[in-house]
Amino acid sequence: MKAIHNSKFLIFNSKLIIQNSKLIIQNSKLFTAFKPFRWLKVIRNSSFVIFFRLPFLLFPLALLLFTSCPEPTPPDYGLSLEAVDIVCTEATFKVSAGIDSTSAWDCGLYRDDSLVISQSISGGVGYLRDTGLEPNASYNYHIGYLKKGKAKDRSQVVNITTLDTTSSSFAWSEEHIFDEPCDFFGIRFRTVDIVSDDNIWIGGAFCDNDSFYNVTHWDGSQWTYYNTTDKSRTHFDFPVFDIQFFNENNIWMLHEGSPAFYNGESTFRYRFYQDYPNLPHHGINTLWGSAPDDVWFGAYAGAIYHWDGETFHYIHSGTDMTIWDMDGTSDGTVYLVAYSTDGNEGIGSCLIRIKDNIPEIVWESDQGSELIARINIVEDVPYLTSNSGLMMYLPQTGQLFKLADYEDYPKLTSFLRVCGPSRNDLIVVSSRMAIYHYNGKQFRYIYGYYHPDRRIFDFDYNGNIIIGGGLYQLWAPAFFLGYRNK
Repeated sequence: MKAIHNSKFLIFNSKLIIQNSKLIIQNSKLFTAFKPFRWLKVIRNSSFVIFFRLPFLLFPLALLLFTSCPEPTPPDYGLSLEAVDIVCTEATFKVSAGIDSTSAWDCGLYRDDSLVISQSISGGVGYLRDTGLEPNASYNYHIGYLKKGKAKDRSQVVNITTLDTTSSSFAWSEEHIFDEPCDFFGIRFRTVDIVSDDNIWIGGAFCDNDSFYNVTHWDGSQWTYYNTTDKSRTHFDFPVFDIQFFNENNIWMLHEGSPAFYNGESTFRYRFYQDYPNLPHHGINTLWGSAPDDVWFGAYAGAIYHWDGETFHYIHSGTDMTIWDMDGTSDGTVYLVAYSTDGNEGIGSCLIRIKDNIPEIVWESDQGSELIARINIVEDVPYLTSNSGLMMYLPQTGQLFKLADYEDYPKLTSFLRVCGPSRNDLIVVSSRMAIYHYNGKQFRYIYGYYHPDRRIFDFDYNGNIIIGGGLYQLWAPAFFLGYRNK
């Protein structure tokens, strides 16, 4: 029989090794366990071996040969990767697998095909944070489902680009409001709200000869001073401790622990014991609102008050600790910080979030190990100052991270607060006149010097100008101004 090259014949060149349960062909020798079929012949040629006798055996035999060692189907674990937070030097990812929500699995995060994090994830969804990245750099990420350290499946590739750093170059000046300081206790600037470069509001208590003021406004060319309370009241109970501008006819303030509303012509101060006798009355320390008819107030004993445009409502925060500061996000979510060193209120600190008018404690310290005093929201991310350093709470993951420790920045004997227009452009201030700029990668000392009577009590920064309000000497209020160099 001759070798014929067409679709009806199976041709093997040189040497053929076939292994199957009943048939073994090795080095051109044919072994069969079926002795009756002795008529099966092996026809050998110098270039090939053709084996067949009956044509109807050709197709089953070919099928047997080509399916005896099938390629395994790659597993599909339903992996998904999403970048949820990207800054200059780190990125946070949401990872998920299509498994039972109570199961645990090992996840590997790959940066540019190199494994950088391996972590066990409890449940179908988890979060991974990769640090040590370079600013303004692009990276490719994917995750793998790890078994015995090897990836059995991989997700789609996600490309990210980190934020660039910003300039830390500022020019500084001081502006002393009155040449002759008022010799009265409590004279100082207490709160700053920069709406724009030509619309700045500062509250506190200050005086010019016999005239007392509690608000001053910058319109781009000059400061104008206001007394927003009854002028017959003394300077001891009329300071403005907090202020928020919505428009010229809608400004909310705190007057010595009570809410006050300025309508552009006059101010109405709410006295809960008088105006709302059935409302629990606790001294108020802080306010924030998304609109003139959606304003929140934090007070002693964990008390929260909400103004809905018509009346005040009392809400208990879930803690008896004093609420000292608050701020809100672009969608109206409110964050409050409370702490106490009084055993009657509970020693410790907590972070409270109000969403859909419902307060929830999202973080609390362990036995008072961390006392958070101030909060500022930057691009919807809460930044917090504590007794140990600068913290950041990431809402997507519910995790609290420390960004800077006092031990690393000796001049920051205590953080006052942090604020800025973006997360790679922040100002951090100590009450003792140490001012740092964070450019997204590192902190740089940019201004300040220590003097026992100099203080900054509050400040704001909008990317162009920094204004700190405080004292340049005892009972003498001053502005500390920083302008970004172009």
